[in-house]
Amino acid sequence: RVSNEELNQMIARMDTLRRDILDNKVTFEEAAQYVSQDKETRNNKGLMVNMSETGVSTTKFQMDQLPQEIAKIVDKMEVGEISEPFTMIDQKRGKEVVAMVKLKARIPGHKANVSKIISGMNLSIIGFVRNRKRPTFVLRKDGTTVISCMTVGLRNKFDAEEAL
Repeated sequence: RVSNEELNQMIARMDTLRRDILDNKVTFEEAAQYVSQDKETRNNKGLMVNMSETGVSTTKFQMDQLPQEIAKIVDKMEVGEISEPFTMIDQKRGKEVVAMVKLKARIPGHKANVSKIISGMNLSIIGFVRNRKRPTFVLRKDGTTVISCMTVGLRNKFDAEEAL
């Protein structure tokens, strides 16, 4: 556990760094490369990395994907704004750290139009069913080219209704 005195000193140092950034003496990105204790943000010039369950990484986050302490700060920020230094628990190391964030962009969410979504799904399903009536060609290369023709079709209108 970090002592309150050490924490206050770190907050003061980060506040000085923030003033230097606001006075254009250094950019946020440059400061992150030299000051950040987090390897990923240091190597990414301050950009946080969002690693999805599928293993794909991006620098975009939904608010609920951000650490709670950061989300509270970012929610009140304007694009381009740099936060005051704040304390948080680093999720990777489980230690209390002093952080400062810059909001690079905010992409507004959109409201789903359920009727458009369902209409689009219906068109996709109808297209799928129609395509099932057409012959499908499969090409395979095993030293020689073999062409097989498979016809997958619907037997009657009840099959079409089941597919929908």
